[in-house]
Amino acid sequence: GDQFSMIRALELPEAHHVALIERCKTRGIEFMSTPFDRDSARFLIELGMKRVKIPSGELTNRPFLEFLAASGKPLILSTGMGTLAEVERAVGLRSLTFPSNKGAEARAKMARAAKGNRHRAQSVK
Repeated sequence: GDQFSMIRALELPEAHHVALIERCKTRGIEFMSTPFDRDSARFLIELGMKRVKIPSGELTNRPFLEFLAASGKPLILSTGMGTLAEVERAVGLRSLTFPSNKGAEARAKMARAAKGNRHRAQSVK
C-alpha cells in the first residue's frame, strides 16, 4: 500500500484511547496525545484532554496553530525541529495560550530553549 495507508494502520482506535485515558486516571497521570490535524485535535479535546501539545513539525502551520488556540486549551509547543525564527513566529501569535498563563514569560523561555537547542546542535557538527 501507500504511505497514507501505512500511517492510517498505525492509528489507535477510539476504544484504545478510552482505555489509555482510564489507565492514566488509575495511575494519577494526565493523559496526553499529540494531534497532527484538526480532526485528531477535535477528537482528543472531546475525550477531555486538558492541554494540547503542538508537534514541532507544525510550527509553521499557522491555520492549525490558530485552530488549536481557538480551543481555549493551554498549549505546549514542541520546538525540536524548528528554527529559532519559526519558534519566535509561533509563540508570537497573540492567540496562543500557555499553561502558565504568563504568555510573555513562556515565550521568552521557549525562545531561550530553542536558541540553546540550536546552539547544541550546531556545536555537535
